Amino acid sequence: MHTCFTRLRLVCALAAVLVLGWFGTSNLNGQAASATIQGTVTDASGAAVPDAKIAVKNTGTGATVNATSNAQGRFVMSNLNPGAYDLDASKTGFQTA
Repeated sequence: MHTCFTRLRLVCALAAVLVLGWFGTSNLNGQAASATIQGTVTDASGAAVPDAKIAVKNTGTGATVNATSNAQGRFVMSNLNPGAYDLDASKTGFQTA
């Protein structure tokens, strides 16, 4: 395991926190609201981490949504219920913080 990659989870969590406040309504006529979490997975040196497995869990309902980062390390999870979420990112060969 590479110790220079120990901050993978922390970086993803911070990226998600920065965008978790991005809430929007699906249209102006309805009462539906949804949330989007998006971010970029990077290692301790700032390099993108492709194919990282991202999981967000709604702390109120326990519902989990999964995604995989793209070649640039980016991920998007849309149509989430507004609320508090725990985010975890993992990839073989990387160590979590």
